[in-house]
Amino acid sequence: QNKGVIWKTLTPIPSLLLINESKLLTGQGEQAVPAAFGNVFKALLGGELNRLAEGFDMTGTEQKTSWQLQLKPKDELLKKIISTILVSGDTELRLLEIQEVTGNQTQISFTQITHPDHLSSEQQSDFEQISP
Repeated sequence: QNKGVIWKTLTPIPSLLLINESKLLTGQGEQAVPAAFGNVFKALLGGELNRLAEGFDMTGTEQKTSWQLQLKPKDELLKKIISTILVSGDTELRLLEIQEVTGNQTQISFTQITHPDHLSSEQQSDFEQISP
């Protein structure tokens, strides 16, 4: 069952970000998010290309052991925030780069990726913080 995304950062500053299809929860509290935003992260991290194609114009390249995909939002609300999302990896997503309309850029490198069959009690508890 796909409940959303748990984004836990240990360094340099410990933080927890929970995203589902309609809400985002951070240390600053819970806030509603446009459905397109929540769906983007779930589709990106889940490798759901068909779902991404619904919301983005996509171009990409594939090599023997790696791939890269450039996403430009179709959604008018996302276009006001994000100009381009670049993702790349091998058998896993390894780099996510978000280029904002303001010129800000966020690069996130993924390491120590796991695919547990079941959520730990801590992860289950994290998701219970987001009300339905």
